Amino acid sequence: MNLKELRNKKGLTQIEVAVKVGVSVSAYILWEKGGCSPSPENLEKLKAVLGVEG
Repeated sequence: MNLKELRNKKGLTQIEVAVKVGVSVSAYILWEKGGCSPSPENLEKLKAVLGVEG
């Protein structure tokens, strides 16, 4: 599953995920589109927000 699918499964908008992770909306959109990857710290926050284990 990709970020967009995980986000939609949780019923969240891109803005809501960005706020919960503590990053700009544009940064989150880049992650979702595969333009760049989150830092290890932000990746952990993102996994917690989206309910991903591991």
